[in-house]
Amino acid sequence: MRILFRHGLWQFLCISFFFFFFLHAQFITSLSSSETGLCPHDQSIALLQFKNMFSTDVVSVCDHPETNIASWNEDVDCCSWSGVTCEDETGNVIGLQLSCGGLQCTIHSNSSLFLLSHLQRLNLAYNDFERSQISPKFGEFLNLTHLNLSSSVISGELPFELSHLSKLVSLDLSDNPGLELETSMMKSLAQNLTHSRELFLQGTRMDSVSPDFMLNLPSSLTSLNLCLFWNNGELPSFLHFQSTKPPNSEP
Repeated sequence: MRILFRHGLWQFLCISFFFFFFLHAQFITSLSSSETGLCPHDQSIALLQFKNMFSTDVVSVCDHPETNIASWNEDVDCCSWSGVTCEDETGNVIGLQLSCGGLQCTIHSNSSLFLLSHLQRLNLAYNDFERSQISPKFGEFLNLTHLNLSSSVISGELPFELSHLSKLVSLDLSDNPGLELETSMMKSLAQNLTHSRELFLQGTRMDSVSPDFMLNLPSSLTSLNLCLFWNNGELPSFLHFQSTKPPNSEP
């Protein structure tokens, strides 16, 4: 009887010890998580380095800018920073909404922005990138579904690497009169961006683009804005646009 009692007591003590150890480990993990936050340290550093590229006293061209990049603070988890969106489970930075941010600088290929490999949405519209070219590194954001560089004072040729963004749903390069688009690039975009629903290219230089690139536009496309004119000022005869609406929609 004593042996059974001692064995039971020993078993109880062992279970209690391991249960206490488990709760202690969970508490330490929880405490550590609350201190470090969701945002991975390397991505927080990359964002701060990107912020430091820009002057913080540039006035936004927008009346009511949504993002204040100057408020980014290393003492605060980057997932709570203005304009930053993180994935719930991993904390990876998946979205940057920096339109009207008063950003004025050239984004070079060695910019820390390109270290944010998990980005899915990137909006840099209505900033001033000083007539610089779009870096080919933008083509390495392979998870990107939305890219907006409209009215951002970019110029030069559109890099071929941008056609590598096969997951793009929306691409807006509009209102950049210094941006040059060529036929080969446009055909590559049309063939590779098979998931695209929105393509906005009005206000760019497309005078050398052959209109037959539009024959290969993805069937998923629902919004297209080009504002193009060819030779005689008319659209090619093979283009037929019609208004479509979902079933049961109001006229």
